[in-house]
Amino acid sequence: MKCSFCNSEFTEEESVKSCGHCALFSGCRLVKCPSCGYEMPQTPEIVKRFRKWRTRLSARKPSDTAAKESTGEGLLSDLRTGSRAEVIDIRTSNPRERGKLLALGITPGTIVALVQRVPSFVIRVGYTQLALDRETAATIVIVRLRENPERPKGRRLEQVRDIADAEG
Repeated sequence: MKCSFCNSEFTEEESVKSCGHCALFSGCRLVKCPSCGYEMPQTPEIVKRFRKWRTRLSARKPSDTAAKESTGEGLLSDLRTGSRAEVIDIRTSNPRERGKLLALGITPGTIVALVQRVPSFVIRVGYTQLALDRETAATIVIVRLRENPERPKGRRLEQVRDIADAEG
């Protein structure tokens, strides 16, 4: 466990030892940090299971570069300006940062377009443009989308002049 006040890590057994003098010892649902004495609520069992499942799931993903190159998988920070990609995953150990990105609409399956890279990464998600720093952009795993073949442009100026000369 990690104390949300002093960030020291401890086990549940250490927490029980520091809580032993409390009168509500048996019915209390708080965890006490042995370092600073800060009391915080216990982590619910479902949250513990979800975190365990998430770490197992992220450990199963292929990490070798050959597989990434063959599927076109990469990081948002490696995308070229003007390119589009589909978000595959957000790989960050910070749950707050992950939550903010999800709340902003950067979810797996979302199509994003890179508008600019300097001074910060600006991406378009639907009709919204977001600015991200380089570290945050490096946590977003994407699959590049194939570029659309160039559409034929309008007539060139020379062709227009030739037509005008021929007509007139």
